[in-house]
Amino acid sequence: MSSIPGAYKPLIVSPSRIKDASRCMRYWAFCKLGRLPREETEPLRDGQAAHSVAENYLRHGTVPDVTSKYGRWVLGGIEQQLLPKPKTCLVEFGRNMPFEFDGLPYTAITDFIHLESRTKGDHKFVSARGADFALTPETLLTDVQACLNVLAPPVFPETWLRWIYYPKSGKTKPFAVDAKTTPEAAAATLRRVALPVVQEMHTYHKLFAGVHEGDRVDLCQAIPCDSTQCFEFNRPCDYSPTCKR
Repeated sequence: MSSIPGAYKPLIVSPSRIKDASRCMRYWAFCKLGRLPREETEPLRDGQAAHSVAENYLRHGTVPDVTSKYGRWVLGGIEQQLLPKPKTCLVEFGRNMPFEFDGLPYTAITDFIHLESRTKGDHKFVSARGADFALTPETLLTDVQACLNVLAPPVFPETWLRWIYYPKSGKTKPFAVDAKTTPEAAAATLRRVALPVVQEMHTYHKLFAGVHEGDRVDLCQAIPCDSTQCFEFNRPCDYSPTCKR
């Protein structure tokens, strides 16, 4: 196996990557360390497009276009008065702004931060069935993304969290899940639910430092695989054709 001296770059961990690794460490490795692309699914494309609509509304006051399904989803949240007023928030805050927690680098993008109420919020565009699995105020406080959003700058003595769910079909209207926490509580939770996974991610990342590009995928096969996750979300894992179980 050939190597490239000095190729190591520190790993910056995001909430989505922690969730990937928690699901299956090999799944995360194929994506991050093996650098294999993932399928761009329809839900992912929908979420990206609808996030742009919500972003434009909060940043510029642009009224959602009701001829677009994305506009109708966001407009439903506006009509339910779930979103802050336009031009009162930091929007998509934290991009390219890594921060340290317990000596390790993280990144977390917060969909909106309402400074006056000290609220950090996130848009969740889900199927009608997915809305049934929305977080509760209690589970929101243990969510990795929520904890990292609380710890990412700007840090408040107390933070309100608001996760807004936009069902994309069915009769369920958009709704919000709210909870309040502190940086101390979020830090304690993050250490308990995520730190072992993050440390393992760093270990594998360091082992791959300088590994030749052509050897990366094969090396990923040595990383533990959780076979119970191979058909999560009722579809095969993106890396099923490559993964040797």
